Amino acid sequence: MVKNEKPAPSNFDTDVWELYNLNEDFNERNNLAKKYPEKLAELQKLFDEQAKENNVYPLIDWQDVYNRRIHNTGADKGKTVSDLIKQVTKSGDTESTSK
Repeated sequence: MVKNEKPAPSNFDTDVWELYNLNEDFNERNNLAKKYPEKLAELQKLFDEQAKENNVYPLIDWQDVYNRRIHNTGADKGKTVSDLIKQVTKSGDTESTSK
């Protein structure tokens, strides 16, 4: 990622789950998801249960962070990170020129 570049959009619904036997394949070279779909489904179900129990949902990605869609209830709601940086930079300039 290049500095100041927006993160690529992502969609967790299109993510592909992978399955590895780390005891035999610690480099994760042999994806076993197609060979053992029942094990993958079992682990996905376990992940979902644990995610709900531990309040992991909704999943967030860097687009959510960049667009301030999380923990954003104050006066800055709706402003992007770029807007906030400009705002801080602008107010910083006026303080330094007024001194």
